[in-house]
Amino acid sequence: MLTLTASLAFLEVGSGAVVAEAWRGRRNRGTWNAVDAVRLDDLLNNLRSLTISVALGSVVLTMLWSFVAVTNVRIAARSSRSAVFTALAWLIAPALLVGLATFGGSTGILHLAMFLLAGEAVVMYLPFGLLGGAAEQVGGKRSPFRRWYLAAVLAFVVHRVFTSAIDLASPGPADDLGRTAAMFFVNGMVVGMMVLMAADASRSLQAATADKAFHHNHIEDDAALRFELKVPRPASAGQGSG
Repeated sequence: MLTLTASLAFLEVGSGAVVAEAWRGRRNRGTWNAVDAVRLDDLLNNLRSLTISVALGSVVLTMLWSFVAVTNVRIAARSSRSAVFTALAWLIAPALLVGLATFGGSTGILHLAMFLLAGEAVVMYLPFGLLGGAAEQVGGKRSPFRRWYLAAVLAFVVHRVFTSAIDLASPGPADDLGRTAAMFFVNGMVVGMMVLMAADASRSLQAATADKAFHHNHIEDDAALRFELKVPRPASAGQGSG
């Protein structure tokens, strides 16, 4: 999970390098031509396809980790809540994000697109909120998962607003390739921060679950010992025949 997410950071930096090369070529018009533009655009699209595949793999692994982690929480906390809901949130949230993004792109209305972007940010909180709630069940904190969410939503917003629509083969007059390249680099750093936030959140949940399980086991062992001390053992059959 963390390895794939870290790979996203390197892919963002690589995409930024491609856009930066396009920006340099446009400034130096003496060596810039349509063939170079198409070549860089193909390279950028390949990186985008690879980014999508890695992101999907990261979501799937995070979903599996969430299922296992929340199952352990349920066992440790003796809770009846099911881990299935948390795991499903990692399926439902991306599906809703794709639906909202598709609808927003088809309308072309700026105010509606911004409203849908805010809605997407709210949808993204669903799995992180459920994981934070699971952490509270075992005496943990929500804050690591909130930090993880903030890093994820920041990376998502930067991608949607600044980098997703760039077309190197035929850039628009308003496209600023230098700014877009810089935002790719910024997003690479944000995704790197997200890896650190995810690692901290997963460690905190694991530690809280282990502490809760140890506490419950200690209470059960203590109760069993007290029961053995209070209940007298029955006399053996051989002792009554003397």
